[in-house]
Amino acid sequence: MAGDSDRLRERLARINARAPVYTVIHGDIDLSQLFNTSGFMLEEKVVEQRAALSLYRR
Repeated sequence: MAGDSDRLRERLARINARAPVYTVIHGDIDLSQLFNTSGFMLEEKVVEQRAALSLYRR
């Protein structure tokens, strides 16, 4: 089984080398590790960008 795990890790690293890989047993993991995407509200970012751009256009 350990060899399978190593091969899987290598394959995942080829797919996305920057993504973290967590070793878990039967899916037992703190969900905040999986869903902490540091997300943002797109609309807020667009408004912020427009405000910043308007300063340069004056």
